[in-house]
Amino acid sequence: MIKAIIKYALGLLMALISGYIIRIYMCQWFGIAEPTIIHSLFIGVLGFCVGIWVVMIKNYQIKKNDRALYNK
Repeated sequence: MIKAIIKYALGLLMALISGYIIRIYMCQWFGIAEPTIIHSLFIGVLGFCVGIWVVMIKNYQIKKNDRALYNK
């Protein structure tokens, strides 16, 4: 139980960090020097969603590899 909570907490932390990085690059790409609150929220949410997507893909790949090991 605690292992699962730690796993999901680390996944959310990874999503937040990748969301922040994506926010920085999106602001540079769109040429926004100082993002407004709306820009920050939109780009932050977009980055967070991409981060969640990346974490989900990574977890799926790990589970797929685990299944392949057990089937041998």
